[in-house]
Amino acid sequence: MWLQKIPFIFKLLFYVIVFLFLSLFIIVALSLMFEPETEEISGWVYTVGFVLSLVISVAGGINIENNGLHRIREQAVAMKSNIKVIGGRIENILLQLDPVVERQMKHEEEVYLKVSRNDSKKYRHLRSLGEVKASLSAYPTLRSDETVMKLFSQIVKEYEDLAQAKMAYNAYAAQYNSGVKSFPVCLLGSVKKEPLLDYYEDPTDEQII
Repeated sequence: MWLQKIPFIFKLLFYVIVFLFLSLFIIVALSLMFEPETEEISGWVYTVGFVLSLVISVAGGINIENNGLHRIREQAVAMKSNIKVIGGRIENILLQLDPVVERQMKHEEEVYLKVSRNDSKKYRHLRSLGEVKASLSAYPTLRSDETVMKLFSQIVKEYEDLAQAKMAYNAYAAQYNSGVKSFPVCLLGSVKKEPLLDYYEDPTDEQII
């Protein structure tokens, strides 16, 4: 995976160094095998050595890159699964918090978001952290309820974890997508049958701060 993180110029330099050392090794090996009595290495040995080194370097590089990209993709998929799990926990907390807040509203002269008591049936059930914050702001008495504040702390923590998970997923997606298009994987782009990863975009994302 570390190869996907380094800049292209350093990655190219790495492959050039590998190619040169591998060429030297293959040329020496061929010379010892086929021309042990000759002091000078024949031209065909150089040619075969460079060709074999090039093929091995490219094939090995592509294999290493593909394996690294596969691991990155697996981590991205796992992170996207974590996002769904965290989202489920948030929904569960909202389900616990909603009846508590609604019960408090019934004891207020005004109900949620300054709707009159006669219009209490219009109470909008909590669906996000923003609505929880709005209810706490509109009704300070809610902040004295230990259950409400405990659930509020939990949901804030879950939203923080959710934001971090989304950023981590998008980082993996960016790394994977750029890796698929980079050298040497791009030389055999047809090998990659899996589609690029979509970035996580949610217009309903909450601002934690």
